[in-house]
Amino acid sequence: MTLGQEPHEIYTRRKGRNVAVLIILLSFVALIFAVTMVKMQNGASMEAFDHAPRATLLPLEEEN
Repeated sequence: MTLGQEPHEIYTRRKGRNVAVLIILLSFVALIFAVTMVKMQNGASMEAFDHAPRATLLPLEEEN
């Protein structure tokens, strides 16, 4: 490619697709970040599923 010459059509199409993929990826990352921030602000339980019984998940027992 020499100076002053316009790029071939395939390069302009490829650049457009690359920009679209970039926008999609950035919006996905922003969505995941936003969901994480909302979950942390709401005080959601941060306990992981580890196949062990947890007292926080058991129903409250009423004493008679």
